[in-house]
Amino acid sequence: MNISDIKEALEFAGIGIYTYNLEGLIQTIDRITLKILDIEDRFPEPSLLAGKNISELLTSPWPDEMDIKKIQKNKFLRAIEFPIKTISGLMKWVICDVSLIQNSTEDDIIRVIIHDITERKYTYNELDNSWAKYKAIVETFDGLIYICSEDYTVEFMNKHFIERTGYNGTGQKCFKVLHELEEICPWCVNEKIFRSETVKWEILSPKDNRWYYIVNTPVYHSNGTISKMAMIQDITERKKAEELLASEKEHLAVTLRSIGDGVITTDIEGKIVLINKAAEHITGWSEEDARGKYINEVFHIINEKSRKPCENPVAKVLKTFKITTIPEETLLIGKDGSEKLISNSGAPILDKNGKIIGVVLVFRDITEQTKLEEEILKANKIESLGVLAGGIAHDFNNILTTVIGNITLGKMYTKQGDEIYDILTEAENASLRAKNLTRQLLTFAKGGSPIKMCTSISELIKETTCFALSGSNVKSEFHIPPSLWPVEIDASQISQVINNIIINAKESMPHGGKIEIKVENVNIKSTEILPFPEGKYLKINIKDSGTGITKENLPKIFDPYFTTKHEGKGIGLTTAYSIIKKHEGYINAESDYGYGTTFYIYLPAIEYELKDNDEINESIKKNASILLMDDEPLVLKTTEMILHRLGYKVQVAKDGTEVIEIYKKAQERGQPFDVIIMDLTIPGGMGGKEAIEKLKEINPEVKAIVSSGYSNDPVMAEFKKYGFKGVVAKPYKISEFKEMLHKILVERSSDG
Repeated sequence: MNISDIKEALEFAGIGIYTYNLEGLIQTIDRITLKILDIEDRFPEPSLLAGKNISELLTSPWPDEMDIKKIQKNKFLRAIEFPIKTISGLMKWVICDVSLIQNSTEDDIIRVIIHDITERKYTYNELDNSWAKYKAIVETFDGLIYICSEDYTVEFMNKHFIERTGYNGTGQKCFKVLHELEEICPWCVNEKIFRSETVKWEILSPKDNRWYYIVNTPVYHSNGTISKMAMIQDITERKKAEELLASEKEHLAVTLRSIGDGVITTDIEGKIVLINKAAEHITGWSEEDARGKYINEVFHIINEKSRKPCENPVAKVLKTFKITTIPEETLLIGKDGSEKLISNSGAPILDKNGKIIGVVLVFRDITEQTKLEEEILKANKIESLGVLAGGIAHDFNNILTTVIGNITLGKMYTKQGDEIYDILTEAENASLRAKNLTRQLLTFAKGGSPIKMCTSISELIKETTCFALSGSNVKSEFHIPPSLWPVEIDASQISQVINNIIINAKESMPHGGKIEIKVENVNIKSTEILPFPEGKYLKINIKDSGTGITKENLPKIFDPYFTTKHEGKGIGLTTAYSIIKKHEGYINAESDYGYGTTFYIYLPAIEYELKDNDEINESIKKNASILLMDDEPLVLKTTEMILHRLGYKVQVAKDGTEVIEIYKKAQERGQPFDVIIMDLTIPGGMGGKEAIEKLKEINPEVKAIVSSGYSNDPVMAEFKKYGFKGVVAKPYKISEFKEMLHKILVERSSDG
């Protein structure tokens, strides 16, 4: 190979050659060197550099190793690598072989063979950087990393793995190092890895009983072999957290299933994510059907009065980012079309960063609660009116007692058929109508408690209905079985209830019609949603075919003074409501406007067998003596005269103190009174309630009747509890008074 061939080969290889003397002046330089040093543009021809100092070739200094004195000393320097900065500003890496050429005839020169290794250097640097990063990742990875060969031999372990095992297991079998097993792990996935699959899985290690998450992946080598790299993370705490979270989720699910309020959660688009059992029951939608639907498809609400759709609560929460409530009188339309009155609140669901991720609605069915509240409000209205009514009724009853008593007494002095007898009878009937008006007022009052007796209600209903319909073009139809349970009622008050309802029904059918009255025994269970206790009741249905009641007016029919009649007083149904409440019963109405109304009355039934009254033995009243006490002189005088006329011996007293004094003296004389009749309350003095206690201390077998026109004391309704044998309410008919006396005297005679 000649010199020309050598130069061509060096140029092809990118290797340049230049020489300079011991003074640093360039002797020769080739084009490759010019290219490497990036000075081709400045020195187009190599000859232009002849005689120039080598320092003009670079802007950066030459390395110390290429100092001329060191070259002279060492003669030959090989593979000197160093960076350079060219005149144009480029940074490059070069490698140089430097040699000293000595001549006997000429001056010594220095020859430099230069090669541009910039690309190779950068490649090596990138490899170094990649290795450094790889090493940093492997060593700082908060887990375990190992590499094994196809024969299960460990090739590499990171420092965390070495710390876990306590030694570097490189060269040993992986199943021994990892799990202290003597054979391949039953769960080993190496076969899949060496088929170029990546396997991810979780395992509970038998060595330390901890959970690990493992990613197994193949590693391909340049020689064609494959190793397995496993990256292992300890997920024990995560597993515990997942179990805790699962437990909390289950607890939340159980809680949501158990609470009585409906709960619906949605995402930020208003689509349902969760619905609990209570919400399923209220809306009629199952969770399976509701999930994924927009909230307004399932939670369809309207205003009870206007029937217009209400604002979507989810949209309102998403718009305001605040807790919201729906207005009162909101109806939820169920999947089956049923309507329920509800209360509701909506709140945003926030993540840990405070970002809204959904909405939760909590609501409940308040239909029955609202009905009960309306009942309470209605009762309060009636009670307020009763305070006023009771005061009026008390004084009026004392007056009526005197009037009716004197009329009855006057009739005793005449004969039936006489003109004066008929006049007195008309006056008596008018007074009795006034008595019924007073009874209505008393019903409002706290003291208007019913004076209840065990009664069979069948005849009472029939007589009252027939009397109320007499002379009208309305017919009655009864469905009353013979085996009705007995009830303990104030017959006069219940008759008034029936009468008021029948009259209303009659007036709703001006062109005639029919009223159906059905009575039956019912046993109310606790599972039935009714605003009164479970137990046995007598249920009375009164159905007419009249004009009916509008939906707007139906809730008001028991309100005081509410009426749709031009000349109505608005007191009839209010009275009926009050009477039934005081009988511990329930009254309600349903109406289909234009087709009629049905009233439902429930009265508590009792376990009692009705017996026929004993025949009155007229002989027992002979020589019977009665002690009469009342603070009203007119009542006292009239009642005394009537008792004398009935054949009794009578002595009177104005208060309880005088009664006790007279009773003691009679006892001492051996002439005790057979019956004592006492007014319940005496203003400024001792009334019947206090007097009976003292009389029983004198004689535990004392026979006493309590009488009153009005009292806020429960004695009138529970007279036996307070020691009385009977009760007569003012104003009383002489026949009622006479019957009560005979009853007590018969009992006294039987006891004797």
